[in-house]
Amino acid sequence: MASPRIFTPLRLPQYRRIFAGQIVSGLGDWLDMIALLTLVAYVWRSGAFALAGLTMAVAIPAIAVAPFMGVWADRLPPRGLMIKADLVRAALVLGYLVAPNLPVLLLLVMCKSVLSTLFEPAERKAIRLSSPPDELHAAISLTTLAGQATKVVGPAIGGLLVAAVGPYWAFAADAATFVLSAIILAGLRLPEQAAGHPAPERRQFWAELREGLGFLLGSHRLRVALVGMTATIFLVFTFDTLSPLTVTALGVDSSMLGFAIAGIGFGAVAGTIIIGQWGERVPAPVLMSSSQVVAGALVAFIGLVALTRANVAAPVLLVTMIVTGVAAAGILMSFSLTLQNETPENLLGRVSGTAEVLPTAMMLIAPPIGASVAASLGVGWVLAVAGGSLALLGTVTMMPGRRAAPGRPNPIIAEPDLVAHAAPPAYPPHLDISRPGRTPSVFF
Repeated sequence: MASPRIFTPLRLPQYRRIFAGQIVSGLGDWLDMIALLTLVAYVWRSGAFALAGLTMAVAIPAIAVAPFMGVWADRLPPRGLMIKADLVRAALVLGYLVAPNLPVLLLLVMCKSVLSTLFEPAERKAIRLSSPPDELHAAISLTTLAGQATKVVGPAIGGLLVAAVGPYWAFAADAATFVLSAIILAGLRLPEQAAGHPAPERRQFWAELREGLGFLLGSHRLRVALVGMTATIFLVFTFDTLSPLTVTALGVDSSMLGFAIAGIGFGAVAGTIIIGQWGERVPAPVLMSSSQVVAGALVAFIGLVALTRANVAAPVLLVTMIVTGVAAAGILMSFSLTLQNETPENLLGRVSGTAEVLPTAMMLIAPPIGASVAASLGVGWVLAVAGGSLALLGTVTMMPGRRAAPGRPNPIIAEPDLVAHAAPPAYPPHLDISRPGRTPSVFF
């Protein structure tokens, strides 16, 4: 019996190493996050501002330095970059063990996040180089699935480990996962560039940075995907952190919160498998728009239930959460596949690094806005308005004439120095956010 199409990339030895490394380091990331939250909130008892500082320390590098790290990801072989980033991150995490106070800890966290902005575009390039064009969709789907699965399993393992031995041993375990990931990647063998594509000419650093930004702004499909993803992140993060208040507003038992989060996680895993197995023929803009409509409508429904205090059975709410998770997977997958399919391999680091800036900024801007509205009008209004806006966004972008016409040439791709490096997609463009599953988010 043939294996499901989404798992076919595992037959490729080089991709298997990348996938195994991602599973190991992804679990380590969650050990790290749970341990950091425990240390700051419960051991040091540093309060809300310290937790906000922790969030900023993780997010600021993605806003400030990711585009610059993308240039180095395009300049240097991905294997070496990933191994070095893993080893340095292991050393930084071990530094958590001796951090004497919060400022030093936040500095170490920020440095680790900087290394992550270098590792992640290098990993994307490694996935591109290790996967034949006809299996790239499945490879991206499987990578996304790994991120979603570790998001479900990782916090549970991290919570158990922290409860059993404390946060410091969890830091040691996280450092060990980075070392193990580096050992796995040491056997990785990749071509220097995609088959048949000459090595790009090295230019000045700032010229290469501008080239990546110019390509991102010059590609209609990338612009549409980026704007759609940025708007989605803003709308989602206005209500994402309000999930405990949402459970209270719905009038259900507080234990429902755990089931709701698990339901969204299960739906995201299921949605990733469905898209990876059967979604290859669905264009990325259609996948993103339809997923926005479904997710937005369901979130608005939950908001209306909270506003009207309607009596809705808990199983109905749980099914709503699961389907919302499926739609969230569609949004994430569409963005990722768009980045991979619309970007030449020699520009992938710069384009993907730059594409992280706006969505990550929205993760910091949106929660205070959502909290302010919830404090004034109630969490039901936040859910109803944000969900309705997300559904409207998907409806508008789904309208004829709002999407890039198939086959429309990109004027920047047509430039002579890029044509040699750009391989046309082997199938209709789909999508892929930066590191799905690593965002400390209920929805994503």
